[in-house]
Amino acid sequence: MASHDLLDDLHLGVAPGAARDGLGEQPSAAGEALVGSVGMTVAGRVEVPVVLVRARGAGVPDGAVVAGLDLRRPCDEVPSFAFGEAARRRTSVHALYVQRLPVHALPGPPVGPDVRPAVAPEVAASLDEALEPWRAAYPEVAAEGRVVIGSAGQEVVRAAADASLVVVGRRARRSAPGAHIGGVAYAVLHHGRAPVALVPHG
Repeated sequence: MASHDLLDDLHLGVAPGAARDGLGEQPSAAGEALVGSVGMTVAGRVEVPVVLVRARGAGVPDGAVVAGLDLRRPCDEVPSFAFGEAARRRTSVHALYVQRLPVHALPGPPVGPDVRPAVAPEVAASLDEALEPWRAAYPEVAAEGRVVIGSAGQEVVRAAADASLVVVGRRARRSAPGAHIGGVAYAVLHHGRAPVALVPHG
């Protein structure tokens, strides 16, 4: 089945302020959903947050807001949107940063049993620091930060299994032709079940 055949399974909503959840027309028969070319183009070009909501099985209503953060290229737009939505929904924020394995820790010759668990804690303090101003701005929102090691797209999809909303960023490319949403957003849109907010940032 071509991707555009499943387009109606997702509803595109432009969200200049708070996210407004919508419902699509048709349920997807597959466990994975695809976003058609029109939906991908809209999501990749507009300069305001876009929320895509599946017609059926669209997340856990009282679940947390899961936010995928990139500490290498930090921005305010993603945590701002995530905390704002969590406050509106009266739920918590689960902020996730996925750290890639260093080359020496990838499968290959033995590198020692303590290499993998020693990688993630090195950036945990940076994630807490990134969340600090948002915790202060939204004291009513409980926020948990977590660093995991692996594939960013896969880990965000996994973390969002019980989410009410997934918030991921995409770089706003005003001069580049075509739609650009990034690998993490692509994975969440195609393999996740919860509503997805794509938040453009510079």
